[in-house]
Amino acid sequence: MTDPTLADYNIQHPLPPTPHWQQLDARRVADGVPERLTVFSSELSCNPEFRRALKTDRTMLLMLQHQSVLRVLGTGESDGTLFLRNEACDSPSLLQQIRNGRRFSAEDIIEIGWQVCSALQRAHNLGLSHGRITADTVLCSETLQVTLADFGFSRWLEAAERHNSGSSTVAASGPGMLRQQFERDLADLAMLLQQLLQDAGDPAVSDAATSVGLQRLLGRCLESSPDHRPLTAREFQGRLGELLIDPGTANMPVFVDRDSPGKAKRSIVEDLFGPATGTAMKPAPAGPSAGSASRMQILPLLVAVAVLVILTLLAVLLR
Repeated sequence: MTDPTLADYNIQHPLPPTPHWQQLDARRVADGVPERLTVFSSELSCNPEFRRALKTDRTMLLMLQHQSVLRVLGTGESDGTLFLRNEACDSPSLLQQIRNGRRFSAEDIIEIGWQVCSALQRAHNLGLSHGRITADTVLCSETLQVTLADFGFSRWLEAAERHNSGSSTVAASGPGMLRQQFERDLADLAMLLQQLLQDAGDPAVSDAATSVGLQRLLGRCLESSPDHRPLTAREFQGRLGELLIDPGTANMPVFVDRDSPGKAKRSIVEDLFGPATGTAMKPAPAGPSAGSASRMQILPLLVAVAVLVILTLLAVLLR
């Protein structure tokens, strides 16, 4: 099957352009199915390093299926101009919503960060970094369903700029380079959440402790020393979840991945993130939002119930 061209689409609504690409809401002529197209500039499309970087990531992007990632459907080309095909998404970006006056509570911001972390962990498991997480690459519905868009765009642009400047290109597949890219994703996310928290203004009394705890956590995430920074998106997500339970936990590294040998039951982490790097990836099933941070609030209750059941059984046995 050949790649489609722009002639295969009816353009419904062009989104605000950037200097390097234009995003369009469109429908396929053949069947009317909606898609979001990103049409790259002629200059970028002609750049050999941009083409190489996009082609390198394309296979992984097609594998990257997660409820908080804008799904990639493929690529196309028209008269030498490249474009990327994504599933349609009606959610506006956080930047648009902020400009329209929407403000988010500390718990809302934790929920946004929780979902982005979930998406990042899935991508990082594949060896794929985002490259530029900002308020305009995170889409968010009215009900706080988050969708992370524009995976790889910034990295492809940097590859093109290195080529234009005559700099030697650096392979992005080595462990050291990938680690730097993953750390950059986490730092970008921390800065975005910090921006949302600052824009929120004075928190309500009921939200004050969570707001202070979140600010403290984000400050630690942006420290130059790695001692307190989360090393993975999974750990960052764990810290956000613990913070929602108890704002005081922002002072300490609270997430530890404890996989006990011989454990038959799947862990919450496995259910949330799917198989680790190197295992076959299955498409994410359609359904509700990917993991909500608010669910962590029931864990203390479940632990208390389990303890009560054990004590009751012991009392019966000792009679």
